[in-house]
Amino acid sequence: MTLKQTLGDFRQFLFSVTNELPEWLKNNNEYMAEFYQANWEILVETRLIDLGITSGLIDIYGEGADSNGASSRISLPSKFPTCSIQICEGFVFHSYGKMTKGYFEMGYPYDFVKGEHPDGREMVIAADDAEFLIGETYDNVAKGLS
Repeated sequence: MTLKQTLGDFRQFLFSVTNELPEWLKNNNEYMAEFYQANWEILVETRLIDLGITSGLIDIYGEGADSNGASSRISLPSKFPTCSIQICEGFVFHSYGKMTKGYFEMGYPYDFVKGEHPDGREMVIAADDAEFLIGETYDNVAKGLS
């Protein structure tokens, strides 16, 4: 199992379940952020640790969760990431989504992936074309810019 396969499985999970979610959940951005983050931690983060691809926590999915005060995590809210998934050197994985009128939006059918650089640049590429790598956390990349 590789990083790309793990992320592909997560993307397939999102693709499979999104249409089955109740409308009250799909129509609430805050609840969807919690849904994404919880499943990111379970399906991606724990698998990467189990596979030995990472040795610690990874950066959040999308905007993360808001249910634990200052933490954007669902589980282990007092812990900090030790690495990130990047879609290109320095561009930290943000989320899967779609393109609507030339703009990236998180959501079904999850056929694009967005990466963010701490200098404000964003990169959006077709999910099938992404080559993922493990890199420094978003905060550590930002410190390197100072």
